[in-house]
Order: sequence, then C-alpha cells, then structure tokens
Amino acid sequence: MARFCPPPQEGNGRLCRKMALPMLEAQGIAVAQGRRILIQGLDLTIPRGECVGLSGPSGAGKTTVGRALACLHPLAGGRLTLDGQPPGKGLWPVQYLHQDPLVAMNPRWTLDRILREAGPPRDDLRTALGADLPAERFPHELSGGQLQRLSILRGLMARPRVLIADEITAALDPVSQALMWRVLLDVCRATGMGLLAISHDDALLARISGRSMAIA
Repeated sequence: MARFCPPPQEGNGRLCRKMALPMLEAQGIAVAQGRRILIQGLDLTIPRGECVGLSGPSGAGKTTVGRALACLHPLAGGRLTLDGQPPGKGLWPVQYLHQDPLVAMNPRWTLDRILREAGPPRDDLRTALGADLPAERFPHELSGGQLQRLSILRGLMARPRVLIADEITAALDPVSQALMWRVLLDVCRATGMGLLAISHDDALLARISGRSMAIA
C-alpha cells in the first residue's frame, strides 16, 4: 500500500489548534423530497482529519442529507458552513461519492477522461486503491468493485476538503471493504480531509469512525 506523507508542522502548536476547529458544520438543517420533510433540525459537525459516521434505516434521508452537505440538494432550512463560510458562487470543496458509481460517470467517456476531469494524476492513490485499470476502457466494462475503486480514486483526485461517502463499500467483499476504508482513513490523517461515512451498518461505523450519529 502506498504511504501518505502528513502535512508540514507549524510552530507553537498553531497547526494543532487549527486542526481542532470544526470544518464542515450543519446547524439545524432540514432536507425534503418534494413537499415531504425528511429531516428537520439536524446538527452535524465534521472536523478536520476525522471520520464521522451517519447511520439510519433505508428511506430515513441519509443520502439526501449527504447530497445537501455537498450542495447537490437544496436545504429546506438551517445553515451550512465550511470554516464558518456559507456556500457561495465558487467551488464548494465537498465531494459526494455515490453508492452506485455509474450514476456519476459519463458512460461515453473512457476511464482516462473520467479521471483527468477530476485533477492531476495520483499514482500513489491509484496503487493504494488497486485501481490500475486500462485507460481506454469504458465504465460499463468494469465490475462493481472496479467501478467503486475508480469512483473513490476520482473523488480523492479532486482533493476535497470533505468527502461524503454514501454506502460506498456496501456491495464489496470484506477484504476490499477493509482496503477502501484503510486508504480513506490514511488520507484523512495525512491531509486533514474530513470524512462523513454514511451507512446502515452500525458495526462498520463503529470500526472506522471516531463518533457517529443516527437518524430515524
């Protein structure tokens, strides 16, 4: 597995104090589908370099919450900030990973083009994730596990401040599942990226997250 170098240290403990501050904060947010309110009054904080778990039964609104945090779904109420600043017209550096990666890929694009859209190549991540796939292939030619590895690689290549991982390993075998989370947690520790792990698997969240919350 590739090794990830930690960010440089700063003197007098400035980095430690900065890393302890919240990164992504949702205060009293509400999300809806049509006229139906799914979640109301949700408070959630994702600090730098930490993995936070979000669990709940199917249909509870976990995916909608994750999409709202990434500004892919409008809030029905509340306040969302990144380092104290609300979303603006510029880039919102919160990346959302789908449970079904095909949803987020253009089926007419080669794997090379899909990855180049995200950012500069990251051979260390490609190797760590086991995502060394032929560049000229298309998404429909990959297995489910290969697609998810590609999706995770693309998400990390964008160098997000926060990554929202929505049931991304639910369809993987235990060995592949453990590998994916090990890489993601390594990236969190090395870069300070915040991670929200969404799952209905409470045992998984207990293993990978420092803390978690449940929605009904």
